[in-house]
Amino acid sequence: MKCWVVIIFTFCIVTTSNAQLIDNYGVKLGISYSNIDHHFLQMFSDYDADYTYGWSFSIYAKQRIIENIILISEIGYIQKGYQDDFIRSNQFGEKLGKFTVRERFDYLSIKLVPTYEHSFKSFSPYIFIGPKIDIKMILDNDHSDLIEKINKTQLGLTYGAGLKVSKIIPYALLIEINSNYDFDYIFKNNFAEIRNISYELKIGVEF
Repeated sequence: MKCWVVIIFTFCIVTTSNAQLIDNYGVKLGISYSNIDHHFLQMFSDYDADYTYGWSFSIYAKQRIIENIILISEIGYIQKGYQDDFIRSNQFGEKLGKFTVRERFDYLSIKLVPTYEHSFKSFSPYIFIGPKIDIKMILDNDHSDLIEKINKTQLGLTYGAGLKVSKIIPYALLIEINSNYDFDYIFKNNFAEIRNISYELKIGVEF
């Protein structure tokens, strides 16, 4: 909890102290599409889970560095996880049906993203790549053994592209897609390595 407070406080201080340099700010809302990369170290086969959907939300501030290069400071919430289907059977091996197990990981995500944006008359495509840190949030639904054992922070890289459209409403609208690559494993021991895989599709409003 103290780690969250320090990071959020630092983010707010940096953003507000440079308020005179902020060109725009906005909000984004979207869906996440995530899974885990589960690698067994002492086996020839890996565990293949299925992708699952979740929500993501963020607020951001933009500072123009030079003409087409912008630095975006972003803080938000993202749901990650995976799901898998299992067959239920009785003591005689007869199939009784199928059930799905879902695991969800909730993160506070902080990003500092250099962005190249090219402005045309009424729209601006952009691409971005930069560092991120995801901090595990402790919620009431955290009940599984895996969730209790995973690492609480993951450093990584976020990259993607988007399109900002202006002159439709008083504010600019945007749509973007991005991939999040984690440098850290969420779980690792002598037998297995597990890493998050996630993508996001977002829409937003820029003021």
